[in-house]
Formats: sequence, structure tokens, C-alpha cells
Amino acid sequence: MGTVFIICFACLFLIPGLLIALLNWANISIWVWEKWQNPRSKAETCIAPFLGGLLLTSGIGILGCALPEYFVPILKPVAAWAGHPGVAAVVALTGFLIDYGSVPNLIITPLLDFLFGLRNAPKVTTPRGPYCRELQLSFPLLLVGEDEIPRLICNPAELPERDADFLQEAPGSSLYSNGLCQRIVRVHSPHKPTLWNRLRHRKDVGFWAAEVEYTTPRPYKPEKLLRLMARLVRADDDVWTQFHEAPELLKLLKNCHGFAELLTLGCLAGWWENTTPDNGLPSLNEESITEEDIRRAAADVVFGK
Repeated sequence: MGTVFIICFACLFLIPGLLIALLNWANISIWVWEKWQNPRSKAETCIAPFLGGLLLTSGIGILGCALPEYFVPILKPVAAWAGHPGVAAVVALTGFLIDYGSVPNLIITPLLDFLFGLRNAPKVTTPRGPYCRELQLSFPLLLVGEDEIPRLICNPAELPERDADFLQEAPGSSLYSNGLCQRIVRVHSPHKPTLWNRLRHRKDVGFWAAEVEYTTPRPYKPEKLLRLMARLVRADDDVWTQFHEAPELLKLLKNCHGFAELLTLGCLAGWWENTTPDNGLPSLNEESITEEDIRRAAADVVFGK
């Protein structure tokens, strides 16, 4: 009777622990499949980190301490070295190995991130010259960095400060205006962004005295930005779809023509906030947006230095 009670009591920990472990393994399997299909899918997260391993460890530990005769024959070398308590401890720790949210998460997840990073690493290419030292685009414009998140820049004061972070993050970024674009090729500074310099002068723009090298203005196809925004909207991370549903936004994007209409839709949908009222960009519209609203507002957009 005592043995049955101990087994039932241990099952109170083992059964939910096993269910959580299975859910965690299913979650990582689904993530690997989605990541393989779409490199930009969200980062993997465990459903319940360490909880499954803790429950399994508790359940197995109860069985190991109360019923060592079931484990000693399996682990005779351990029993000879550490006795029955040692066997119970070794067996109990297997709970943290069974649950993906415990020890496997600490080992496998970084390895998967590294392997996917190698597979999806972008090819580093230097844009064709000639180059220039001045931004020659008209405001408002969109700044798209390596994270491919478009940012609205309404005036020169909103451009990123040329500090230590700018030195490392800016190269490869692109700026888009009405019909023309420029890409940041290089950022020059008299000082290297070493750990010591970053600790002392990270935000000191004067210390870095960074000079930016752009490609000369070139035409581009607005469809490139429209596809980028459509991909972000489909991801639906509650940033781009905070005020309007994804199907509605995708339909409006599909019918956008030109850079001005994209900016107008972004301001109406709450993607970006206009900080320069005299450029004609509209404010957030939390009600339904129509194509006529976009056309009418886009006609009032003013591009200037």
C-alpha cells in the first residue's frame, strides 16, 4: 500500500512535468520548421522554462529516495560509489535533461541560433560608386537599417546621432525619399570604437567626429518598400497592426502608388508619427482608412530640404 501511495504521489509531479516537457519539445520543433521556411520568424521561447524539469526532477527524486531498489540495479556503478542517495540524485537530475526548457534549452537554442545565423547571413557587398559625403535627399524620408525596420525621418535633426553606436550600426543602412535613395557605405572616425572608448565616450558625438560616406542618389522602385512593409504587417507583432487589422492594411498597401502614398498610409495607420506639420503628412486615423483618404493626403505632402 505504501509503495502505491508513493508512486501516485510522485505521479502528481511526473505527469504535468512530462506534459510540459512534451510541449516545450513540440514548440522548439515548430520553431525550427518556421525558421527554416522564414528566416525572419520570431525568436524561439520556451512555454515554461525550467518548470517541466523541476517537476520531473521532484517526481523522480521522490521515487529514487523512497524506492531505491528500482534504480540501484540500473545504476550499480553509481550505487557502489555514492550509495543509494547518490543514485537518487543522479536519477533525479535526468528530469532537467528530459525537459527542453531546462538544460537542453541552454545548449541547443544557442547552437540553433548560430547555425541559422550562418545559413541566413547576408552577403556583404559594397554598393557601386561614385560616393559622396552629403545626404542629398529631400525630407521626409525613410531610414531602413540592417533590421529592416523603416523609420520616418521628417527633418535633419531626427537623423541618428553620429556616436559610437552609429559607427557600428549605420553602414549598410539605406535612406529613401521621393523617387531617390542613398545608401550609407562607410562611416569614418579618428577613433576606433574599442571597449574603452565606448565606455568613456559612447554618446560623445564630438569625440567620434564621424563622417558619413553615401552612395550618390539613385532611383529605386517603390515596390521594394511596399513589399517590405507588407512582410512586416503579415508578421503581425502588434506594432504595425496596433490600430488597424492586417488584411485591411495589406489591401491598402497593394493599391499604393509611389513614395508619398506609402508615407501617407504609414502616418494614417499609426506606423510613424509626423513631427514636422508643414510637410503635409497626416495624423493617425483610428477609424477606417480608404484609398481616397490616402490619395487626398498624398497630394498635400511637401518634400524639401
